[in-house]
Amino acid sequence: MRTSLWLAAVVVALAVLYQVLQPKFDPKSMAGKRVLVTGASMGIGEQFAYELAKLKAHVIIVARSKDKMERIVKKCTELGAPSARYLSVDLSTKEESVLKKIIDDSVSMFGGGLDMLILNHLSPSDVTVQKDWSNTFMQQGLPWLVDQYYLNVFSYFYLGTYALPILEKNNGKLIVVSSMSGVLGLGISVGYSSQKHAINGYFESLRADLRHKKKGPSITICILGAIGTDALMTTGVANSAIPVAPADQCAREIIAGGQLGHPTVWYPYNLVRPATLLQPFFPQFLEDTASQAVAT
Repeated sequence: MRTSLWLAAVVVALAVLYQVLQPKFDPKSMAGKRVLVTGASMGIGEQFAYELAKLKAHVIIVARSKDKMERIVKKCTELGAPSARYLSVDLSTKEESVLKKIIDDSVSMFGGGLDMLILNHLSPSDVTVQKDWSNTFMQQGLPWLVDQYYLNVFSYFYLGTYALPILEKNNGKLIVVSSMSGVLGLGISVGYSSQKHAINGYFESLRADLRHKKKGPSITICILGAIGTDALMTTGVANSAIPVAPADQCAREIIAGGQLGHPTVWYPYNLVRPATLLQPFFPQFLEDTASQAVAT
């Protein structure tokens, strides 16, 4: 036990040192970049749009709600975006052609290129704390879970993979917003956690494949803790002992890490990174602690 504690302390110390020594983000590097953001009608996605606008990037946002997106693109223009537009699409579609059209239309609207793709969409209802998953699953049935996977997993796979050659031409960046739930198995959100595990596994493997072939854009996977979005405030997480981090700061950290080409962004770093590093040493303790904190 003492050896494990020493090893854990060394690992955490090295992680902190690594963070301190990271190159710094230059905000000017985003000026004029063409960025597509999915799931941008609320939450972190909305904050992505605003932060990109402040950085003078061209922005296209994707979601279903036209009214919300019209308001957001108007504000983006006011904040300094040289252009801001939206595409109204239901990302839960099972039609590949619809997803392909999102990328194709965006490239056309941007004038023939794409510098950054941020995959962020998620149904707010899928983050709900479910204290009796097996019962919920049996009541709702397999089609219910499959539909969730089309929105929260398969669309990520397709959009990200289809955009790869387009991003590569511009030395572009692919950013995938995931969660600490995709690293630690959380019993109070089995469906959500399993979807994030799938996303992490797919894009980590895809990144390794591209690196081996020495091709493709950088892929940044974002491992997030509890972020103070409107969707989260309606769940048990918002009322738990888990610290909730600001969404605007989260968006800034992700944009910076993605532009720098970091393989992973942890936010909030001081909470999420130690937990993910300690997981191999104390897996059951961390899973139980997180589940109990949310359940209180």
